Amino acid sequence: MQAAAAAALSDPADNDIDMRYNGSFSVLHVGTGPSFTAAGGLDDRKRRDDSNSWYVKGGWESKAIFDFGSTALSLDYANASDIALEGDAAETVGAYFVQDVANYGTQVFAGVRYHDLDRDDLRTESIWVSSLGTRVKFR
Repeated sequence: MQAAAAAALSDPADNDIDMRYNGSFSVLHVGTGPSFTAAGGLDDRKRRDDSNSWYVKGGWESKAIFDFGSTALSLDYANASDIALEGDAAETVGAYFVQDVANYGTQVFAGVRYHDLDRDDLRTESIWVSSLGTRVKFR
């Protein structure tokens, strides 16, 4: 197993935020490939409701699917409240695929993400975003 965690407390130079709290942790089972990440944050606000957000991601990486590199799949979800404006409620869900092509220092990736924002007195539409690309590392 590999694991990492972090936490932070700050007093931003902001007239509306008293304190900011956040943290995250991740775990990976190296032998079989499953992973999990969670993160969250809170702004303790002076003049309106506190804003907060949290994020979770589950993934799996396998070196056994293709001979030329590891394959990774992941799903994530995030939720945020009162970040930009009081009363805002936002959420996003994503699914991603990454394929390593080890001998060429290349990764191919594809993903899809859904975004939704509920805002008082404003009609918003949910959106879908897709991505497809390649990353090449030069040594």
